[in-house]
Amino acid sequence: TDRGFRIGGISTDITERRGAEEQLRKLSRAVEQSDSTILVTDLEGTIEFVNPAFTRVTGYPAQEAVGQNPRILKSGQMPEEIYADLWQTITRGQVWEGELLNKRKDGTLYWESAIISPVRDSAGNTTHFVGVKQDITARKRAERALEQQVRHEQALAACSQTLLTAGEGQPVNTQVMNQALGHLREAAGAGRAHLYRNLDDPERGFCSSIVAEAVAPGLRSYLDDHFTQRIPWSTVPIQNRLALESGQACGGPTEQLFASTPELRNILLNASVLSVQFFPIHFGDEWWGYVGFDDCQTAREWDAEEIVVLRTGSQMIGSALQRWQA
Repeated sequence: TDRGFRIGGISTDITERRGAEEQLRKLSRAVEQSDSTILVTDLEGTIEFVNPAFTRVTGYPAQEAVGQNPRILKSGQMPEEIYADLWQTITRGQVWEGELLNKRKDGTLYWESAIISPVRDSAGNTTHFVGVKQDITARKRAERALEQQVRHEQALAACSQTLLTAGEGQPVNTQVMNQALGHLREAAGAGRAHLYRNLDDPERGFCSSIVAEAVAPGLRSYLDDHFTQRIPWSTVPIQNRLALESGQACGGPTEQLFASTPELRNILLNASVLSVQFFPIHFGDEWWGYVGFDDCQTAREWDAEEIVVLRTGSQMIGSALQRWQA
């Protein structure tokens, strides 16, 4: 007789599990391919995961970043209160949002917009923190450029208005010049703006003497300084004198610009003058003097837009002087 066979088995519906796995794969791909920097830390702030965008933006490979604290990105130029507020906010279980100026592995700075959130388990306990950040350096640069343009235009308008409404009838109206220089100083973010006039001194020869000045709070004035009353042009690098005499501006870091005259360079550096920019004033063929600006914070090269604005302001001052003396 034929024998019948019976087959037994157990089946499990894995549709839900497969769906969950697919969702995880989608999430993983999204994190890996995201243009936003994503990092996950434990409760102590130690980095456990970073996505490829983190490496592209910061320069730190994942193997270097994992195990570190996000403070490796600190630029040192943000108030500590911001970091304290960030940490207090997320440890309270709240979301922190803000903008941070950070530093890449190569030392360059960049701005980022950050959202840092606590991650909770099924019981509602915080287990990790996740940060999602976007590089906004280009946007911040554009904002600064616009702000600078507005500031420069306002400074030139204020300088012009000051000079045009001033009384005439004297060779130099010092009070008016101080105000006009103040507008230009603030526009350039300089520590000092000053006006010098050339003259022949019986003892020191061809000299430059300070006439007017605008000084940032906390800096010493040159108006009563013995040295600035008669600065012999023989003590100034010849290339600087020739540039101004021929109608050209000159400037740059003090260390470089006055390298050939160490005595004058040291006097300026001791006065915390780290960078300077000079603009000549001519009345026809006569080299009357110059307008100068001191940066007492940064040994910088002055950018092209600043030079255009300060040259324009210096020309306004020169025109006012010529008008008054006429």
